[in-house]
Amino acid sequence: MKLINKLYIIIAITLACLAYSQIPAFSNQLANQNIRIGLFFNSTALSNAQIKASNLNILNENNSVLGTIFGDASYTVSPVNKEIILLDKTYYDLNTALIEIQTSGGLLNNNFVYLSSDGYKMATYSIQAYNVFSMINSKNIGLFSSAGNPIIVYDNSMKLKFSNSDYQKHIEIQNKPYRGNISFQLDSSNKLTVINTLPIEDYLYGVVAKEMPASWNKEALKAQAISARNYAIKNLNKYKSLGFDLCTTQNSQVYGGVDAEHVNTNKAVDETRGILAYYSGNIADLFYHSSSGGKTENSENIWSNAVPYLRGVEDPYSLGSPNDYWEYKISKSEIENLLKNKGKNIGNFLGVRIDKISENERIIKLTFVGDSGETTIEKEAIRGLFGYSNLKSNWFTINSQNTKNTQSIVSDSYIAALNDLQLFLNKSESNKINGYSNLSNNDIITSQDYLFQGKGYGHGLGMSQYGAKKMAEQGYTFDEILKYYFKGIDVY
Repeated sequence: MKLINKLYIIIAITLACLAYSQIPAFSNQLANQNIRIGLFFNSTALSNAQIKASNLNILNENNSVLGTIFGDASYTVSPVNKEIILLDKTYYDLNTALIEIQTSGGLLNNNFVYLSSDGYKMATYSIQAYNVFSMINSKNIGLFSSAGNPIIVYDNSMKLKFSNSDYQKHIEIQNKPYRGNISFQLDSSNKLTVINTLPIEDYLYGVVAKEMPASWNKEALKAQAISARNYAIKNLNKYKSLGFDLCTTQNSQVYGGVDAEHVNTNKAVDETRGILAYYSGNIADLFYHSSSGGKTENSENIWSNAVPYLRGVEDPYSLGSPNDYWEYKISKSEIENLLKNKGKNIGNFLGVRIDKISENERIIKLTFVGDSGETTIEKEAIRGLFGYSNLKSNWFTINSQNTKNTQSIVSDSYIAALNDLQLFLNKSESNKINGYSNLSNNDIITSQDYLFQGKGYGHGLGMSQYGAKKMAEQGYTFDEILKYYFKGIDVY
């Protein structure tokens, strides 16, 4: 072989290795990365929890199996507030202790294994303290049989986990099955915070079908799977103070465990396994929403920071979807009550003024005027005031009736074009500066009833899910969909 050909081969191999080395190691390690999901916490924390497994594994914080309780059975987990007496006998492994407790019954009633940093000890309740709460032992958690007998009690700091030893099955908590394992922590109210820990890819099985209909085109489902994966990775430790990463609601991503899974969405997760979206080599925040209404938004107009790949784009693919056009009617007195409940004391509510509109037509500053002052609410907090399911987006006009002694800045100008309902906000061209409309303080909308008429559903940032659906139906692939909504990203 000629020297020049050998050099070409060496260069080609070197370039290939360099290209491969640029793929973040995380993509290859993703299957082994765990995520912690808060199932019950704060206001939903449990006084006691019901779990079920066929052969219950007990694991330590590092996921090493300490012991197994055999048999298909249900158990109760609850805080233990009784005084505990530790007996002399100490065990070197949990299984031996469990077997002896189950077979011998011990010399005293209610014998159980107590776990602490000192090891495994036989223990019982103090006879004098059956109905006495002890602050000293208020941070213990107990696992009880279906008959109510204690099996193990452990110090809250141990952070034990429970799983089904049959990996083809799942552990149940409150009659719902979950992959991975379940752990419990005592909060300040002596209630149980319940956490589901599992591999991120398994977590996505329970997310994608909750966030997007499983009947949709597979390329849209793949785009959703990658978006959900990126979101999970970027938001690890979001609830660190509570001991977990994400919750199960729209405050994170909707997660429903095994019951939420569908073969189509699980396949979308598997076929994109480990694939992430990056911007300049860093994992990107792939936000998504139901429908843009025809145009997405810039990140700084939703939250605070301008993110280079979160730019508003024209979105014809979202047109014709549900909530393309919506209405929300609310009375003057109801607005006044909403403001008072939020601590916005402006006296008697007189009217509302639109102060700032984004270049993508969304309201980003709204002022409420009263007879003793005014208060301004911005961006997503506007929807938060009225309710996110009421004010479906910030792309709206306000239609007032019985306007008096003031000039309304909004009219009912709507034009139907093909399948689209284009919503236009009438405003003076002379008032436009840098893409925004600077409106006169005299432009207050007053009415006894306010009709909000708008487009789209959600914050409007990033990927429109209905837009992704339409793009997939038109033949676009998952990476083409993502690159349309997130400018300048790489997907691999």
